[in-house]
Amino acid sequence: MYIEIKDNHLIKIGRNAKENDDLVKNSLKTCLWLHLGDQMTSPHGIIENLTGNKINKNIIYYTGCLIKKFSKYKDLKLVSINYLELEFVKPSVSHLGMVSLMKHPKSILC
Repeated sequence: MYIEIKDNHLIKIGRNAKENDDLVKNSLKTCLWLHLGDQMTSPHGIIENLTGNKINKNIIYYTGCLIKKFSKYKDLKLVSINYLELEFVKPSVSHLGMVSLMKHPKSILC
């Protein structure tokens, strides 16, 4: 698992299905969840603001670019990154590392 602290934000990125599953199951529901869009397989990312404030777009973009970097799509010029509050992300009971979204995610390009 990749872990970094940047600008008072804890960033965690899973590197395989088990780590992705652990991130979703063991992170605070107030965190932000990120993933490549358009049904692309990718690492899951979690952002937690350590000050309790709202997570800003610069950190979302930075984390999205890290997810792209750790994915098999790292050489594409632009990819869509979906993000959503973790409270709306439910882990699959039958497929390790897969999730269901209970709300439509927002997206950015990296």
